[in-house]
This record gives sequence, structure tokens and C-alpha cells, in this order.
Amino acid sequence: MSIFPLLTPIFVGLDVQLDGIFLVAARKHWHSFCIEKVAWTALPEGVWTDGRIRKWEIFREIIADLVQENHLQGTIASLCLPMQMVRVKQIQVPTGVSDEAIRAEIFSALERDFPGMKDVLSIDFTVLAHTSDAYQTVSFVAARQDYLMEYTEVAQAAGLNVKVMDVDLYSLQRLLKKLMPMPEKKQKYLALYFMASSAIVFGFDQKDILFYQQWDIILTPSTLSLLKKYIDDLVLARNFSSFTLVVIGTNEHADIIRDEANLWGFSCVFPPFLSQITYQNPQLKIDLQQKNFLLAMSLIQREMPHWT
Repeated sequence: MSIFPLLTPIFVGLDVQLDGIFLVAARKHWHSFCIEKVAWTALPEGVWTDGRIRKWEIFREIIADLVQENHLQGTIASLCLPMQMVRVKQIQVPTGVSDEAIRAEIFSALERDFPGMKDVLSIDFTVLAHTSDAYQTVSFVAARQDYLMEYTEVAQAAGLNVKVMDVDLYSLQRLLKKLMPMPEKKQKYLALYFMASSAIVFGFDQKDILFYQQWDIILTPSTLSLLKKYIDDLVLARNFSSFTLVVIGTNEHADIIRDEANLWGFSCVFPPFLSQITYQNPQLKIDLQQKNFLLAMSLIQREMPHWT
């Protein structure tokens, strides 16, 4: 039985990676979460390749079984798309224009960037700040509508009530901003997000993600020198200096890199991802630490966007 009232809804974060589907179900209570279910299932070879789902019928069966086995039909769910599948950009628009006018400016920007593009796109945007009295900055995300709708329909058919479609790195960035003190607006961060057979590195500040890359590397003590070379080459190419290194991964990843990172000369932090979290039973905490459920955990904390 949950320690929170039954009327408190369960939120599900669902993350799909090459090595499987990661699911976290939790109830929110004030500013904390109680984890009620943690589940992982492997994906057969070929279902997920090149950062996207390729075999939808097989994926449909797997996710339906996962939802049914964990009795999560009807729960509110947050999904995400990989950064590589979306277009993220900032534009300037006149201050005070309507949402429809902003959408028109966004589509004009996309047509300039991709002349002759035939794909139907879904758009999400946020007004960031007024650049001047006359103009304001708008950040937008665009994704192919057919893939977005297919993914949503499959999750809905499995019994989930999809309310959020996020972008993986932005979901992680928001979680980092909650967990880490960022006293200086101009402070830069280089995040290393470790998965089973690769790592995504992205530079960010308080406002936005500045760049990202994906490296095919499995973090072990023997690959630390290769990881250091990748980092050195990247920060040199990007002219990215005076940054704080942020490690995102399991406890095993943190243990491997902790001592070595101090020798690299970087300021390095290991965010307390499991802070402000309680568990319905002790085994759930063990399960969370054995595999990388961090993206799924970040997804349950996202408010609903305005996809059109």
C-alpha cells in the first residue's frame, strides 16, 4: 500500500534505449516522489537502431506486456525523443505577437533551414526573454509528426495515458538544475551521460543546451584514458573552457570516474539523483542503482508541453 493517499496519481516515466525499456512509476507528494515500481525489459536486436524505434509491431507487444505486468493501465505517462531526432533552435520575434504568429515564424525558419522539406512537423515552443523592447527570444523544438504520433499511439494502446513528450537531454538538464546549485549565470557545464554501450556528452548553462555528441564507449577503468582524450578534443574544438564536469550514470559509473576525474584537473560533481526520493520497499532502491533509470526518473518531473 502506498504511503500517500490513493487519490494521488501515479506518474510513469518511460525511457527507450538500445539496451531496453526503462520504466519508473511514482507518486508525487509535495516536492518529493515515492517510487512504487521500477521495471526494465530488453529489446530484441533491430527493434531500436540508430537512435529510434524501427520495428513497431514488436515494440508494441513488448510495451503492452510491460504495462500489463506492472498493472499500470490508465496511469499518466511521460515519454521522450532522442535529441538527434528533433530540431532545436532559437529565433527572434516581435514582442507581444500571438502564438499563431510565433508558429508561423517557426515554420518560416524551418523552411529556410530545410528547403523543400515535406515532413509534417509537431512544434513546441517557449518564450524565453525580451531581447529588447521590440523583440523577444523564442526557443522551439520540432519533430516529425508521424514518428511522434506512432510512438504516442503505441503507448496509449498499451494502456498508458500519455501527457508529456519530452526531449531526453532537456529532461536531464532540468533535473540537473533542480539538484545542483548554479550560483553564476555564466557558469558552463559539461555533462557525461553514460548508457550501456555509449555516452552522450552535452554542454549547457542555466539557459540552454549548447552542443552535444554521442560516443561509442563503455566506461571501464581501461577506457578512462580514451574518455579523457574525447573530452580534450571536444572542448578544444568547441573552445569550451572553465566548465564543471557533471557525471550522470549509475553508482558504478561514478566509482570508476571519481578518482580519475580529480587528476584531470576538472571541477567535477556527481549530482544526488536519489535525493528527495522515498521507496515503497527497499528493493526498489537497489533496482534503481543497478541500471540507469535516471532519464526515466527525470521524465516523471516534467510538466505538460504544448505540442501542436
